[in-house]
Amino acid sequence: MTEVCTPPAGNLFGRVSQFALFFRLIGQREFPLRAARQEARLAGLDQSGANLSRTCDIWTATGGGTTWVMHQLTNGNGACSAPDTNGHVVVYSCDRGSGNQLFWQPATGGTEGTLAPVLADEVRPTIAGQFVSFAALAPGAPKHDIYVLDLSALNLYQITNTPSADEELNDISIAPNGNVNVVWTAQDSNTLKLNVYAYTFNLPVGDFNLGAISPLTIAAGGSGSANAAVSPVNGFSSAVNLSVTGQPAGVTATLMPSQVTPSGGNPASSVLNVSVADFVSPTNITLTLTGTSGSLTHSATANVTVIATESSIGNLIGDLFNAGCIDNAGIGNALTSKLAAAQSAGNAQTAINTLTALKNQINAQAGKHIATTCMLAGVTINPVTALLLDVQGLIDSLRVSMTPDPITGYVGMNGVGVPGAAVSVLDANGNAVATVTTDITGFYFIATTGGVLTPGATYTLQVTGFPAGFANSTPTNQTFTWQGGAITFSDFVLN
Repeated sequence: MTEVCTPPAGNLFGRVSQFALFFRLIGQREFPLRAARQEARLAGLDQSGANLSRTCDIWTATGGGTTWVMHQLTNGNGACSAPDTNGHVVVYSCDRGSGNQLFWQPATGGTEGTLAPVLADEVRPTIAGQFVSFAALAPGAPKHDIYVLDLSALNLYQITNTPSADEELNDISIAPNGNVNVVWTAQDSNTLKLNVYAYTFNLPVGDFNLGAISPLTIAAGGSGSANAAVSPVNGFSSAVNLSVTGQPAGVTATLMPSQVTPSGGNPASSVLNVSVADFVSPTNITLTLTGTSGSLTHSATANVTVIATESSIGNLIGDLFNAGCIDNAGIGNALTSKLAAAQSAGNAQTAINTLTALKNQINAQAGKHIATTCMLAGVTINPVTALLLDVQGLIDSLRVSMTPDPITGYVGMNGVGVPGAAVSVLDANGNAVATVTTDITGFYFIATTGGVLTPGATYTLQVTGFPAGFANSTPTNQTFTWQGGAITFSDFVLN
């Protein structure tokens, strides 16, 4: 490693012989670093000590044995001097028109780094590991102080603050126990004595943290994702292994990638992917993400809210039918038709009433056409419970300080539901204010009661339309006083 200068004619004074000391080779062997630094300081002086006007570039040679490759790190951009290397990174100082400034780049060349222009006259850098020591002038300071820069995180530390002494000729090393040692010389402006000082400090402890993870809301049968960021602390740049726990049955959570490595002080990210089976009921799930690197372990939580939708419940009904958990296609169609009616309802209250009727029908078919135990995707579930919780979750999402108020019941014969029967609510004058038709199971419901029935008024419920083969019902009718709440009536038996 060297600086190559182009001085004015007549001032070479044996520069060719001095290049042998000026190189620091990066490979199997090195020449003494101290000699290289001394030569760097002499590069700008002629035999009389006068400054020479020249442009100096930084070169390195990498390799080993008899094979070496030259790399020009700078190319005529200012007067550069005082190079030093840790074998991987080269640091140097350049004056590019605004005073000396610290620079660094890979030993084989690459992107050049520098500090923000906070300090002035940044000179004589030395490097050990990830740390660079150099002398610089603080804003308004008359004398140089010693600074240490952590290249891994670009953290800058001021080692001295002595306005009366000019501190420059510095060196840095890392002890076997990890301590950072900095030595320098300082000339006292009053006594003009030149003294050597040293300072030892512990390396900042590298660590990492896991950032907050955005909460997810996922419909049953769907999926979602969120970013998980691993941020370095104090120059941390090691690999972090990531894992996730806390998934209940039917919920899959993965991290892609499962190992990340922060670098250059920047966070590294992984993506948390969560998939929810359609038989998972509305619930709140807390997943725990854990990052591990050696002895370091940190965790963060991800909150997942599972919700039910008309679509997810419809998919569940289909899966239950395909698995034989619902043994009758007509029952499945009756359930999905009510879902469709709720979805197309003109207002939330009507949708709630329709879904409440659906719950009643599910309960009525429990253990009959809807099994109470079944296996889906390798998980044993209770289909009745799963459906009821899903429908209730959908009702809860629709309810905004509203009371469900449907009128429901069954029309049948000998314990078998009779479809196609018309059931009406009659007012005191015998006028029908609402009429519905029983479905394939004999179930009926009147969802829209708000604005139709008057609280405190008395009404009569009766079968007003009979399928072929039937002429009357028992009881003939049922009377009730409307109080604004849901009512389930006794069965009408057709004769």
